[in-house]
Amino acid sequence: MNPLKFLPLVLSLSLCACQTAPQQRDYTRQIHDVSLSQKSYDGFQQTFEATVTPMNREITRLVLGKKGEVLGWTPQRLEKEVNEAQEKMLTHSLFFLRFYAPNSDYNDLHKPNSIWKIYLILGNQRFEGEVKKDFSKLAQLQSLYPYFDRFSTGYEITFPVGQSALENQHYEILLTSSLGQAQFQF
Repeated sequence: MNPLKFLPLVLSLSLCACQTAPQQRDYTRQIHDVSLSQKSYDGFQQTFEATVTPMNREITRLVLGKKGEVLGWTPQRLEKEVNEAQEKMLTHSLFFLRFYAPNSDYNDLHKPNSIWKIYLILGNQRFEGEVKKDFSKLAQLQSLYPYFDRFSTGYEITFPVGQSALENQHYEILLTSSLGQAQFQF
């Protein structure tokens, strides 16, 4: 069999792969650029790890665009999803939280009796976050948030502050419990 017969097929497949890779790298870079991570240890023992991504207007549009691409949304559906998200941003701000704790008993931020509290600190004001667990499948979370790993849990954190109040402002997300705390300064 002549191996040169397969050369056109190999070249066309490699060209297709090269066309989508820069787009994915750009998406990954944008998500990483706005996300902040912290790890906490007690001696050599890791107590928790967290990454926070602020879902501002630009990132929300980017993530919904990626989700629409993956799920095959029509342009109308994408625009509808973006408009709904931006309407919600008038009164609330949203963050995605990737969280890992070696002890699964402490990975319960969405439960009413959780040891964790999460706050948005804006100036002299502190707002407690409403936490919802993201039940999306691992593959979907990894496609939307490239830093997400199989050991982590995804959470959506909502604060009763309009997204516009956070734009061009310094603010902090404080994740705190008896295991320790993490401060994410944006």
